[in-house]
Amino acid sequence: EPVTTYRVVRDTETARAVKALHGYRCQVCGTSIELPDGGRYAEAHHVRPLGEPHNGPDVAANLVCVCPNHHAELDLGLWDIDPARLRAVAGHAVGLEYVQYHNEVIRSRWR
Repeated sequence: EPVTTYRVVRDTETARAVKALHGYRCQVCGTSIELPDGGRYAEAHHVRPLGEPHNGPDVAANLVCVCPNHHAELDLGLWDIDPARLRAVAGHAVGLEYVQYHNEVIRSRWR
């Protein structure tokens, strides 16, 4: 029997800017997906999720540029985020308050 799911896909200017700053490379593993037209693809993950019950803001400090696999793992809270291990670029810093929220709240479902 078919199942329908609903997912909000967001690609705000802020998310596009963060991905561009990182050259569309995952901040965790450095992977970049090259598209047939020569462009690149990456995803922007909200470290403190948007909407209820988390109410994270849609700001650059609450975003990380990631590949689809790491995006899914972060959404599931499979591991702690260690800012010192994220690939960094000038002009973008992940807010420690959002990392702390992820590590204490999102990650807690598996502890």
